[in-house]
Amino acid sequence: MSKVTVTSATLNIREQPAATSKAVGEYRQGDVVTALARVEGKFLRDGRFHWLLTDKGWIAETYTQPAYSGPTVVFTPAMHAPGSDWMWQNPDLQAMLRQVNLPIKFLSIGFNGDYWAEFNKPEFHLVRIYWPSDKTKWSPQEVWDYVKAGVLRFYSLGARKFELHNEPNLPQEGFGYSWKNGDEFGRWLAAFATITRQNCPDAQLYYPGLSPGVPWTHQFTFTDAAWPHVKGMMDGICQHAYSGVTNNAAAAAAEVVTQVQEFQKRYALERPLVISECSVNRAAPAAYKAQVYRNLEQELAAIPGVEALVYFISHWEAPPAQAAHQEAWLGTELASRYKNLAL
Repeated sequence: MSKVTVTSATLNIREQPAATSKAVGEYRQGDVVTALARVEGKFLRDGRFHWLLTDKGWIAETYTQPAYSGPTVVFTPAMHAPGSDWMWQNPDLQAMLRQVNLPIKFLSIGFNGDYWAEFNKPEFHLVRIYWPSDKTKWSPQEVWDYVKAGVLRFYSLGARKFELHNEPNLPQEGFGYSWKNGDEFGRWLAAFATITRQNCPDAQLYYPGLSPGVPWTHQFTFTDAAWPHVKGMMDGICQHAYSGVTNNAAAAAAEVVTQVQEFQKRYALERPLVISECSVNRAAPAAYKAQVYRNLEQELAAIPGVEALVYFISHWEAPPAQAAHQEAWLGTELASRYKNLAL
């Protein structure tokens, strides 16, 4: 059974799947309705509409849109761990993470596990399984052999949510080496997910966020080919969403929300969605970025099924072409500006 949201001001409920059938009630705009069955118009004499059967009668599908039907989740903002593992030892980084006091998306390597006890929050966590793809071919078993110690350490500490890799549509993450297209990645990921589940039976596995590209919908070609191989194995799915708008906080937030809504409709109506990287990825004042992020929190919290928004990034050593975009929080006023904007 699926769920739909009514989009028209009112929507008649009819005895039979036909516009001429007797109306027996109505739904109103915003009502979320469970569809018990669906009949395509080509099988009906009228043929104009597809029809959905609800517990009260039949409604025309054209006046609805798909709604989230997965497990209930409570939205929370979160913070990405530093991109360089050794930065966990930096007192200034630790102080900044205490200041924002957000759940953490950890990496499965090195020092990250040392800081689980202090920085993990009960409301949410995510551990990205990390290995250096280094533009060579890695088999699922070779990757597991590399990541096993770190993953099992987090699992023993209580971590259960694991993002399986990161931006697999980029060469530096394996594209062109371990897989040549989305179909090959889906098969690769299915094998890796099987190994992970065998070793961590209670783990919740999340499909990795992709580099959106320009336009951001370019990622759909890759994921459309990969997703059928792993859809039944994934407990959740991750998305990377960014805005380059630097002069209108409402417009920047709206850009990300649109990406989230379209992505969720395509892949995540049956399972939680985590925005596992998000930022205004162009240079802008800290106060402006903080306002965008607070706006986003308010809007995404109202979308059922969106589990978390992970700010990219607490700290990273950005490539020269990206350093000017000022995505890192450490060393800026972003943390204090963010905290001063009460929701």
